[in-house]
Amino acid sequence: RRAQMKEKWRGGGRSRLEYVCGVRKMLGLWWLSGPPAFPVSVYPVCLPFRPGILPEKGEGRAMDWEWMAVQRLGAALVGVLLGSLLPAEAVARWRTGRGTRTLGLRPGAYDTARRFGAAAGALVLLGDAGKTAAACAVARAALPELGGLAVIWAGLGAVAGHCYSFWHRGRGGPGTAVLAGWVVLSLPFTGVLAVVGGAALTLATGYLPLGAVAAPVFAAPIALLQYGAHGPEAGLCLLAGAVLASARQRPALRSVLHGAEPPFYESWDDPDDTGEP
Repeated sequence: RRAQMKEKWRGGGRSRLEYVCGVRKMLGLWWLSGPPAFPVSVYPVCLPFRPGILPEKGEGRAMDWEWMAVQRLGAALVGVLLGSLLPAEAVARWRTGRGTRTLGLRPGAYDTARRFGAAAGALVLLGDAGKTAAACAVARAALPELGGLAVIWAGLGAVAGHCYSFWHRGRGGPGTAVLAGWVVLSLPFTGVLAVVGGAALTLATGYLPLGAVAAPVFAAPIALLQYGAHGPEAGLCLLAGAVLASARQRPALRSVLHGAEPPFYESWDDPDDTGEP
């Protein structure tokens, strides 16, 4: 195939201008020169990482990898839009008329429960899990061609939106409930075991950030096996979600490593310890 491409580049059946147009289409820039015909022989060379999706002769844009990338980005965008809504912010403003940042709280269920009570914390927990489920459901319904990957990408977007909410200038929450809900929705049965493993790590160490980040890490190898040909993609997305949450909880994780972070059952009784500002 590479030899055929070189031959065509040298003028053996295709002009250089047509090949430039083809490369633009491959890079998602086909609007610069119109959507030209793209040789099928280029796909195996340009997309060695996507076996099994090469278009057959005569097939149109439906099997184009460009469209598949748009679908994934669309699912992630749905997750970002819904994930950026912070129930903890709404509860804080309802109870005090002030935002979580001015109160020195992280917009999550744990800090909300410590400040306003268990009922308020449970409400935030349900809200975080509910927005994740809504994002996954909308993406799955709107993009049926993606199948289970719609849940993977929408959940990753929800994690990114929650941790770095653009509705609140990039200041989001730790993402514990969002991560747990995403793992369970992505792997309905085995994902529960991953979340239980993260919860067990939290109870054993007393540190919430460790358990929150551990759940998607535990789920990544499971997704690698459970999603078949799309296993590497699903596993990498789960690891990316763990990285996003780790970056958001970087100060807390640094304190854990240095032994300066108190266990959650001790800080619960300390009203002056409000967590990361």
